[in-house]
Amino acid sequence: MMCYQCGVCTGGCPVAYVKPEYNPRRMVETVILGRYDEILSSDLVWLCTSCQSCLERCPQRIEVSELLIELRNLAAEKGKIPKLLLERAERIAETGQSTPVSRAGLIWREKLNLSPIIPANVHEVQAILEATNFPGWINRARNRGNDTTR
Repeated sequence: MMCYQCGVCTGGCPVAYVKPEYNPRRMVETVILGRYDEILSSDLVWLCTSCQSCLERCPQRIEVSELLIELRNLAAEKGKIPKLLLERAERIAETGQSTPVSRAGLIWREKLNLSPIIPANVHEVQAILEATNFPGWINRARNRGNDTTR
């Protein structure tokens, strides 16, 4: 409620620079106006990189990136996770890695005399995910088929 909508957060945001429809000031405004469903159903809330540029510039020291993390958590609780992120989450749960290592990557590592990639301990990753109810979030998002096709 301390935000007076100056827009400095958006002006300094690297995501807004490359994606003009991403507007932290408008997202904060949406929260101030209590239009939570609007913001929680938007994929834009998932684009924040948590670089803290907004906080560094904000004259009111509003922690916009922290607010967006909370909004993402609320969206995930409701099963509103973008399809790409859901696929990554499922891959992490199954393999411990968000992105598979390509054959080309392995060849380059060998040519550069880099050590082999050590596979993640999937059981440890799954234990952490269970402790944070990550599987519950994934299941809710899977069950909301129309929200994950965005």
